[in-house]
Amino acid sequence: MYFYEIEVYYPFCENEKIIMGHDECFDNHQLNIIVQEAFDECIEKYIDKSVLDKGEEACRIGVGTIFEKYLLSQLKNHGFKNIKINETCSIMDGTLFCDTGVNNHVLMDRYKNEVLPPCKKCIRKGYGGYEEMCIVPNTRKGYSLPTTRIVRTIPVKLNEKEKDSNDIEGDSNNDMFNISLLKLYFTNSHKSRTEAIKASEIVENILENNDFKDYWTEWGETIDGKHKGDIICGFDLDTDMKRGKKLLEKYGVILEDTEDGFWITGVKEWK
Repeated sequence: MYFYEIEVYYPFCENEKIIMGHDECFDNHQLNIIVQEAFDECIEKYIDKSVLDKGEEACRIGVGTIFEKYLLSQLKNHGFKNIKINETCSIMDGTLFCDTGVNNHVLMDRYKNEVLPPCKKCIRKGYGGYEEMCIVPNTRKGYSLPTTRIVRTIPVKLNEKEKDSNDIEGDSNNDMFNISLLKLYFTNSHKSRTEAIKASEIVENILENNDFKDYWTEWGETIDGKHKGDIICGFDLDTDMKRGKKLLEKYGVILEDTEDGFWITGVKEWK
């Protein structure tokens, strides 16, 4: 038996999936045609009804309703069998050895005492003094790198501010690391839904780190297909929007103005 995953895509929400089995092997194109035919048959049954029941009103019916109530049984008429998943295991993505705001807290705590090998080359070197301090608190093996931070355990919590003279430097370091992650998103990712959500969270980390309150971030694209995978950021106050633009542009973030905020479309190369 061959197995196929069929899903309904909900913008900005979790997708709904079903697993179906079939004795025949289909490629993606063939599967799409079969599912479309089954969906058409569901619509035919819907419009053949003499009256629409509660919850099936024409002004409310959507893809999700057809998917949940009709498509499964219709696919069975095409030879598919429903595969029941007894249990699932889900692991949250995120950094494992440092608190970036986009990390797996459970696994980070589990591996916090592991001794790690040194990095061949620090990718953060030159970012606002990062060559002086490693944000990974784990002890490192050996002394092969040219900086003392490799063998020291330095606890750094990027989401917490120090209430002393180092406050500004700490915030700057946090911002720069988040900016480096944002740059990786725009240069090295496929801009998938999961990656875009994380990029949006990274922007929120930067804004929260700089005491912004009334703002929102989202990802997606405009109706004309522009800005696919870009991050949009809006503010309730014009003063906050101007301050946010100034902050992000200082870090080389490429912005495009909108009515209530701006699109984030990339990050410039550091000189």
